[in-house]
Amino acid sequence: MTKESLGKRALKGGFYLSLRRAVSAVLGVVGAVFVSSIVGPSAYGLFSAASNVINYLQNATLYGVKVYLLRESEERFEEVAHLTFWWYVFISLMITVVGGAIVILLGRTWIRTEGFIPVSLVLLSTIALSCLQHTPRAILERQLDYKRTSLIEIATLVGSYVVTIPMALAGWGVWALVAGVLTIQVSSLVAFFYAARYRPRCVWNKALFKDMVQYGFTYSASGWLYQLRELVSPLVLLPFAGEASAGYYALAKRFLTFLSFARESAGQIAIPLLAQVRESPFKFAQAVNKGMNLQILLLALSYSGFAIVAPFLLPLIYRQQW
Repeated sequence: MTKESLGKRALKGGFYLSLRRAVSAVLGVVGAVFVSSIVGPSAYGLFSAASNVINYLQNATLYGVKVYLLRESEERFEEVAHLTFWWYVFISLMITVVGGAIVILLGRTWIRTEGFIPVSLVLLSTIALSCLQHTPRAILERQLDYKRTSLIEIATLVGSYVVTIPMALAGWGVWALVAGVLTIQVSSLVAFFYAARYRPRCVWNKALFKDMVQYGFTYSASGWLYQLRELVSPLVLLPFAGEASAGYYALAKRFLTFLSFARESAGQIAIPLLAQVRESPFKFAQAVNKGMNLQILLLALSYSGFAIVAPFLLPLIYRQQW
């Protein structure tokens, strides 16, 4: 791969990824505003708190294993891809079983909020659906093929609202939101496997597997501590302040995520791109510095703009129940 072709592919991939982030962020925040205004803060807070517990459990599946695959050499990429897939099959099933016990224990002894256990257990099933997408998705990202990944994510997000909004209007409350998550995970799993043309094969390499898991653990360990903030809603707000307070908190976070889409885009494309220039320390450092400056500029503009318009805009959107 020539430097010119790499640069063009990176630019094209960055464009599609940023476009996808922008469209997904807009659809996400508009959808969240519309759906949350229908179901109300209590249902939205219950769903968000349960989702945060499940998301934290999902971090235990070692996201860093996917990063290991993205940075792997061409010679071993196929073998590592198959090892990665079977790792996620095993670990997601194990986390689902252990996580179910944790959810039931928390729901009965600490959180004790009606609906928390059944909602969490249904959402727990999405861990395996999400994990199994990592390998085919990594294959597309390795090629910097963010056009197809972007189309898949936008299409599945739209599809989830096709399910969620009618259910919310029909009075399904929190289960309308759960159905939307299931729709996204099932449809994206099928779409990523189809787009990547990936077919798992049984392979085994003990040394390579050990190295992969060790790297994944090292990469993910710091994230477990950082992601503890996600448990504020289910472990503090939900038992002490109620579902409505958790809903207010979740909606504020949704707006923050919307404003941070540029940062997320840069972070996602950085891994496969920097892997291409890791042999050149100067180019590597130069790419990191430019990326940091661009992120700071974009975040400053988006946060400042929202801080100016929010006091006038939000009261016009939400009804008295919020």
